[in-house]
Amino acid sequence: DQTYNKSKSSYKKLVPPRCKLLIGSKYALLRSEFTELRSKSLRSRIKPKLKNLLINMGGIDKSNHTSSVLTHLSESELSSGLNISVVMGSNSPFLDEVKSLADKLPMNIQILENVKKMAELMVSSDIAIGASGTTTWERCCMGLPAIQIVTASNQKSLADNLAKKNIIKLVRNVEEINGTLENANKWMKASSDLASQVCDGKGSTRTFNNLCDHEVSLEHYEDIKMCNYINLNKDDLALTLRMRNHESIRYWMHNKNIISEEEHENFISNLESSTTERYFLIKFKKTVLGSISFTKIKPNVSIDFGIYSNPFSDQPGSGRLLEEVASKYAFEQLNVKEISLQVYEDNKRAIDFYFKSGFKTQEIKEFEGKNIVNMIKRAN
Repeated sequence: DQTYNKSKSSYKKLVPPRCKLLIGSKYALLRSEFTELRSKSLRSRIKPKLKNLLINMGGIDKSNHTSSVLTHLSESELSSGLNISVVMGSNSPFLDEVKSLADKLPMNIQILENVKKMAELMVSSDIAIGASGTTTWERCCMGLPAIQIVTASNQKSLADNLAKKNIIKLVRNVEEINGTLENANKWMKASSDLASQVCDGKGSTRTFNNLCDHEVSLEHYEDIKMCNYINLNKDDLALTLRMRNHESIRYWMHNKNIISEEEHENFISNLESSTTERYFLIKFKKTVLGSISFTKIKPNVSIDFGIYSNPFSDQPGSGRLLEEVASKYAFEQLNVKEISLQVYEDNKRAIDFYFKSGFKTQEIKEFEGKNIVNMIKRAN
C-alpha cells in the first residue's frame, strides 16, 4: 500500500502476524526513468523559476478538466509568458476539443499525446497542474511543485493529507488556479523540497529486495536458503551482527571495529533501497552456514562478493558451500560474466581456497599498509 502516511496498524486486524507489510509512499512503484533523472530534476529546482508549465489531468480526463484549466489560465496576465505542455492520452474523448481550444487561446500551448518520457518532461517543467492520482508520486519524486485538483472521490484523502503538509497546493475548483499560480514564487521551493521527501523513486527496488530470498540446490545439498538480510527476523538479524563482530571475522575485514546495534540497523535499512548491494544469510536445513555479500552489482556484467562462515557453527565444508552458492547465484541469477573478491595477502588459507575454487589473481594493491589481493573468477 503506497498511500502517503499510511500506518501498518491499519492492517493489523486484516492480515496474519506472519504477513510482511510494505506500507507508505516509499514503496510507490515508479518506472526507472524517474529514479535515473531525480537528481537532475532536484538540482534544477534549487533556484526556482516559472517559465514552463505542465498540465496533466489524467490520460482520459473524462470530465474535460483540461479545457477548463486552459480557459481559466487564458484570463491570467501570467499565462502569456508561459510555455504550456498539455499531456493527454490518444483515447481521451476530448482530445480534439482541447487541440482546437489550444489553437484559439492566446498562449504558447503544445499538446502531447501518449508521452513515453514523462520524467524528462517533468525535469524541464517548473510547475505542474494535475489530478491527484498516481502521477502524484512521479511529481513528488522529481520534486516538481504541483497545483492539484481532485478529479475522483478516491483521490480526496491523499490530496488532503499532502495539502495539510504543504507538499502540494490543492484547489477545490479551477477558478482558484490563477491566484495560486500568480503567487507560485512564494511556495514553489518549499513545496518542491517537501515533495521530494515523500517519494524517492526507489519503491520498486525496495519491493523487489523484500521479495528477494532465493533457494539454491547443489550436489548432495538441496534447497540451501539464501535469506536476504532485509527479510530476516529479529533473532537472525541479531545473529548476523554477532557473526560480523566475532573476532575471527573482524580480523580479516577492512573495518575491524565492533559494529553497534544502531549501525547495524541503519545498514539493513539502507540495503532495502540499494540496487548495487545484496546480503544473504545462508541456511541449510536448520543450520546457518554463514553470510554472503554481493556489492558493486552490475547485472549481466560483474559483481564483487565476500563470504564468511558462521563462527558459531561446526558445520564441515561451510566455506566451500558458501562459495558454490555465491557463484551459482551470481552466474545463473544475475548472469554476470565475472565475480571479484579481495583478500589480505597474508590470509594464505583463504587464497589457497579461492584458487581451488577457480579464482585467479588479478592484481595486488596496498591498503593501510597491508597488501590486498584482488582475485577474479569468470563464467565458463
